[in-house]
Amino acid sequence: MITLNQAKKIALNKITYKGAKLRENPPMLIEESIEEYEWGWLFYYDSKAFIETKDENLSYTGNAPVLVDKVDGEAIYIGLSLEGVESKVQAFFSNKGYGSRT
Repeated sequence: MITLNQAKKIALNKITYKGAKLRENPPMLIEESIEEYEWGWLFYYDSKAFIETKDENLSYTGNAPVLVDKVDGEAIYIGLSLEGVESKVQAFFSNKGYGSRT
């Protein structure tokens, strides 16, 4: 099992892998929005500049949250859709044979 701090690093690595544009305006996890599940964490993020200034011109668009598996450290984007994030998180855990959210 990985720790929360390890999961944060994994999530940021997944996010920054998106490309060079993020180096100009690096991402930051929104600490107060981290959701913990029995088998993982869901991380929301935006640009550091937006989080610090609240200037909407500095915000990312289309930034789907990142789910990090506590068991193996796998990180995936959980797309925002009409189904909702919760159902996608549960489907991910179910597909891996894990239990339900606690």
